[in-house]
Amino acid sequence: MQVELPSQGLLGLREVSLELPKYKHVRAIAQLNCSPEMRGIEFVKSLIPSPEFLSRMTIQDKDYLLIIAVSALHLNSIEVSATCRCGNKVSVVYDITKEEVVDLSQSTPSVVTKEFQGKSYEYHFLSAADEVEIIDYARRVPEEYNNRYMEGYICKVFGLPLSEENVQSTFDYDLTLYHSPLLFREMSFHGVRDFVSASCPKCGEKLLIRVQFAKSLEVWSPEDVVNQYLQVSKYLGFSEFLEMSFSEIAQIRANVKSGAI
Repeated sequence: MQVELPSQGLLGLREVSLELPKYKHVRAIAQLNCSPEMRGIEFVKSLIPSPEFLSRMTIQDKDYLLIIAVSALHLNSIEVSATCRCGNKVSVVYDITKEEVVDLSQSTPSVVTKEFQGKSYEYHFLSAADEVEIIDYARRVPEEYNNRYMEGYICKVFGLPLSEENVQSTFDYDLTLYHSPLLFREMSFHGVRDFVSASCPKCGEKLLIRVQFAKSLEVWSPEDVVNQYLQVSKYLGFSEFLEMSFSEIAQIRANVKSGAI
């Protein structure tokens, strides 16, 4: 299917063909040993025509494609839960078809200049390929992965080549300036939000429950794919099964249950 990217072609790619995920894609992802962020990127990469497209879409474009793809695995109905402060467990459903897509203005520049204390600083929209570089930087010290990911992200948004030296140089920035790339990310948000709102039925507190789309891919193992196949193995071969989407297999199961086949 053709998907219009919410960045509106900011980095050179306005729309992309996204293949509907099939069991072969999930099988390949299940064999990876990498961070959730990288797993999400690899999943999207397997569904688009060329890996080169990652350099022409923003990180949030890639996130949008990931949300579409993961939603397809769940037939657009992802159940998520969280524990309220009162101790009650709250479950809700994330349905991408009910989410509003936020697009960037077509006049948005790829580099935004802002002044801070009399000095100009540049804020760059990062590509999905930039994120691959950030992940590579972060994983060099696994026990500090999350902090290094944020440090690398900040360095790249400021337009600095990613290196230990340049990351260290940003530590000298005023604290407000240092964290401003994170604010820039929120102020320039595009795509669909990765959380769903809910109310605790016990105490009434409002909750925002985040859906961990990339991390959710970790639940799949090669054995899970085989087990899914065994449920329909009477009706098709394994190679044919791998070429089918989740909605197609769901239809086969429904037909079996109804006696249609």
